[in-house]
Amino acid sequence: MTGDEFAILIEDRSEIALEVAEELVQAFDEPVAIDNHRLDVRLSIGLASAPALLSAPLKPEVLLKQADAARHCAHQASSHLRTFTPDMDAEFGDDPGYDDGIARLQLLGELRRSIEDGLLTLLYQPQFAMATGLVCGVEALVRWEHPKFGALEPAEFLPLVREHGLMDAMTDLVLSRAVADASGWYAAGAPIPVAINFWGPSLEEELLADRIMSVLEAHAMSASSLTIEITEDLLVADLAKARTVLNRLRAAGIRVAIDDFGSGYATLTYLRELPIDEVKLDRQFVAPILHDERAATIARSVIELAKEFGIASVAEGVEDWETAQRLREYGCDAVQGNFFSRPLPASEIPHVSPNATLMAQQSRQGTEP
Repeated sequence: MTGDEFAILIEDRSEIALEVAEELVQAFDEPVAIDNHRLDVRLSIGLASAPALLSAPLKPEVLLKQADAARHCAHQASSHLRTFTPDMDAEFGDDPGYDDGIARLQLLGELRRSIEDGLLTLLYQPQFAMATGLVCGVEALVRWEHPKFGALEPAEFLPLVREHGLMDAMTDLVLSRAVADASGWYAAGAPIPVAINFWGPSLEEELLADRIMSVLEAHAMSASSLTIEITEDLLVADLAKARTVLNRLRAAGIRVAIDDFGSGYATLTYLRELPIDEVKLDRQFVAPILHDERAATIARSVIELAKEFGIASVAEGVEDWETAQRLREYGCDAVQGNFFSRPLPASEIPHVSPNATLMAQQSRQGTEP
């Protein structure tokens, strides 16, 4: 439920739940040995049971509140284990920590079901080539349409996904959906590659390339239709293994990009150690380049460094023409941002027009002596 709080559901008689709780307490009687250190760990357990015969079923959130009240009581009394009694609810029921914990657990359950049932949705933000103004790709952006809170963006639910081991399941869902959508664009005469975010630790999975290739084969799509974006704010622990996986992907024809370049701690290490085709400059460096000299220097340096390495550069979060023009002067290859196009549903991608402003600028440059 939180970093040091856990909920355990036992679908059995209440006396069995009590036996399990007592065994948990006994399991921590002896100190835990970690790296030659002996750590004493103390448990506070609250036990609540739903009676088998009730005129109305006990709601899960009520049962959790009762267990949490008993746990609070055990903690304050320096006891390992307490069983819920009605007076505990009166004493602890107003603690805001209850509601936060229950709400978080409910949200996690809803998110898990949404991933399992394929209920997450995708939008696609077009990328435009600076040289031509044409759409040169799209980035898949996952959204969660929550029945109560509305459309949630990744920042609002990805922490839950990462903390509770749901990242692989969500990535598989996004990969399958995005490749299927791209297949539809190609069939409609709009061969637009799609980019999908993969978090750093997934690059250490030896079977990742096989998983990706099987999805492409299932939709009869070429590897060149896909770009894998490494989320740069999440550290890759085993660079050698990641390099092997990425080399397999690139050998098959899949492009590899570093997303949010500059937002994390391993930027230059990634450029040096990993086979990369593209860097996407983080919006925190792109947005202020017109008035912040340091941000402008960083953006220009990254673009120039990418060119030296033979790597394409893409600027994220471009929100006005003046910024786009400055990026063109720096030699940036492509741009994406709401100034050019907001994220769109899959059905609209084949109909995205070339960016007239970029094309007009290119035309004017072509007439210069």
